[in-house]
Amino acid sequence: MLEADKQALRGELAQQVVALQAKELSYLHASFLSLATTSALLVGFGFTGLALFRPDDLATNYALMQCLHIDYIFDYTRIPEELTKAPSSVGCARYTAESLIDNLWVIGCGLGLSNNLISLFISTVSVITGPGMALRGPEGSMSFSLSET
Repeated sequence: MLEADKQALRGELAQQVVALQAKELSYLHASFLSLATTSALLVGFGFTGLALFRPDDLATNYALMQCLHIDYIFDYTRIPEELTKAPSSVGCARYTAESLIDNLWVIGCGLGLSNNLISLFISTVSVITGPGMALRGPEGSMSFSLSET
C-alpha cells in the first residue's frame, strides 16, 4: 500500500511538472511569435528607408571631390557647369555633412534590416519547430528545450 501511494505521488508530481513546463513552453511560443511580428514590421521599415534613399547627384559628388582634393577618379567630361571652381569652406562643410548623413542613413538602415532579418528567421524557426520538438521528442526533451532557450 505504501509503495502504491509512493508511485501515485510520483505520477502526480510528474504530471504537475509536465503541466508547468507546457505553460512555460506556451509562454515562450507567444514571446517568439511577438518577436517575429515586431521583426517583420521593422524589416518593412528598413526596406522603406532604403527605398527612400536618394543618392547624391553629380554636382554634389564633384564638389565633394574638389573639397577633398580628389581629382584622379572623376570623369572630367561630365563636369557640372556651376562647379568650375572649388566651393568655399562653408560649401565644403555642407557637402561633407550631406554625404556623411547620407552614408549614416544607409548604414543604419542596412544594419537594422540585417539584424531584424536574422531575428525574424530565428524566431520563426523557433515558433515553427520548437513546440513539436519539445512535445514529440524523446524522454526529457521538454525540460531540455526549455533549459536551452
